[in-house]
Amino acid sequence: MTDEKLTVEDKVTIKELEEKIAGMKEDKEKKCKAAKEQLVSMLEVTVDKYRTATGTAEALRVLRFAYEDTNIMNACNLAHKMAETTKMMLDKAKKLSYAEMDQLCDGFYVKDFTVDSMWTETKCGQELAYEMMCIDLCRNVGGAAEDMVEFIKRVEEDIDATGRQLKELKAKEK
Repeated sequence: MTDEKLTVEDKVTIKELEEKIAGMKEDKEKKCKAAKEQLVSMLEVTVDKYRTATGTAEALRVLRFAYEDTNIMNACNLAHKMAETTKMMLDKAKKLSYAEMDQLCDGFYVKDFTVDSMWTETKCGQELAYEMMCIDLCRNVGGAAEDMVEFIKRVEEDIDATGRQLKELKAKEK
């Protein structure tokens, strides 16, 4: 009793569902690869940006907010520190799988920011400015990384649903 219960329409539907699943998997891979490449590219540009006068100007803006520091050398140092931090994030992004991209910002900012009572006001301000810039960096890239993971979940749910339909049809063969 192999194919007796399957209609021609069922066989066509099985073939279509198998092709649909294959296409969904291929599309998922292509879209994830493109999204990761775009994220990596954005991080590369950001590393370079922090090393420019624009990066120093942004650091100066944050330093002024954090503790009214107008020292351009401090801003330049902070901008280069952010370039190093962003480079570390870039390296992490390259290594993470698509499904783990929502972990990209883990460890790049302090979740419970405090200052040491032994620190000078300048040190407190510099640490605050650095943390603020790290959080901004994560805001800029975190959404794209999280979207990738959500996309994978949605596609996997669609693939699973299609797989269940396929399984039900194939069960008629037995």
